[in-house]
Parts: sequence; structure tokens; C-alpha cells
Amino acid sequence: MNGYVPASVASALCALGAGALILGRSILVDAAVFFMSLSMSMRTRLFAGQEHSRAVSAWIAAVALDIPVGPVLVSFLLDHFWWCSVFLLNIPLCLIAFI
Repeated sequence: MNGYVPASVASALCALGAGALILGRSILVDAAVFFMSLSMSMRTRLFAGQEHSRAVSAWIAAVALDIPVGPVLVSFLLDHFWWCSVFLLNIPLCLIAFI
């Protein structure tokens, strides 16, 4: 099963309210574990030699870019929109990645 579908459903669930937020966040954690472990293990099978080095660099850059950009984006959303917009942002991103 693709991990994007549970992640987008869990994000929508988080936006429903406080009770659903707990369940949705636990599903999002499981999806994150799935994505991170899958990306680490598939990288060694898909890329060899110099390609593998570039794949590792791209993976590290993507993860490192999330550290400064994530909090800035979330604080912008919290300042200008409803607090659930933080979770609703994940839905179109997951759908784009799924396609």
C-alpha cells in the first residue's frame, strides 16, 4: 500500500478537531516512519556508484531544508489562517507526490 494515502487521510483527520487530532497525528507518525525507512532502504537498490552519492546528497538536502523552512511556514500559517491549515497543507502535497 502506498504511504501517501494514509498520510493525506490522517492530515484531513487532524483538521477535524482535538479528538481526531490525536488519532491523526499517530497515523502521521507511522507514515513518517514508513517514508523514512523506505527511502533509506530503496536508495541502495535503485542507485549505484556515482548515482548513489547524488541520491544521498539529494535526500540529505531535502531533510536539511525542512529544518529551517518547516517552522517558518508553519508560523506563517498559524499567524494568517486557521490552526488546522497546518495539517491541510499536507493533503495537496501528498496528492502531488502520489501522482
